[in-house]
Amino acid sequence: MAQFADSPRFLGRANRRALAIQGGTVETVSIGPDIGKSALIIVDMQNDFLHRDGNFSHIAREHPEAQIDLPFLIGTIPNVKRLVDAFRAAGRPVVYLAHVLKPDYSDAAFPYWRVGIEPASGNLTHCVEGTWGAQIIDELKPQEGEHLVVKKGFGGFSNTPLDTVLRNLRVTTCVVRGDHLRLRVDDHSGWGRIQLSDDPRERCRS
Repeated sequence: MAQFADSPRFLGRANRRALAIQGGTVETVSIGPDIGKSALIIVDMQNDFLHRDGNFSHIAREHPEAQIDLPFLIGTIPNVKRLVDAFRAAGRPVVYLAHVLKPDYSDAAFPYWRVGIEPASGNLTHCVEGTWGAQIIDELKPQEGEHLVVKKGFGGFSNTPLDTVLRNLRVTTCVVRGDHLRLRVDDHSGWGRIQLSDDPRERCRS
């Protein structure tokens, strides 16, 4: 994990060492996560991904070969809510990332061709702006003043203001939680990261 000082310049990864000069000598110090300067990033917890009436649910029923485990995805909601409540109680920022697209997917920045979608091919429905499906699920609705960052592809930092938001909040460590984490939050800029998952096939990463 990489961690930033308060300035934009980052120091390096946690499993490495940073140089510190004290009393004319050079020594190494460990760098790790700083929960006191952390933010919780909630990723893609939207109706189309997690609600039984959402797009993923329809895909799971119509295409069982896709192996979408919707009960598992829905089962993550209470754990995410506990994290959200804990961060709010501690006065730490909660930031939402949401996948939101134009109805014709003309602004899509993901490999849509892999799922047989072509931009401008018609009125598509998954996570379309202004629809119920693109909204954050009721259990995790953002509160007033919390940031909702819209993304057009898988990367949470790619062509979004997420980096700017975190810097302005003086965040150095990101605790990441949500749907499809491996696809959604990249290692951009070396931000300190603690990534949590309910999936036993994945271990928590930092």
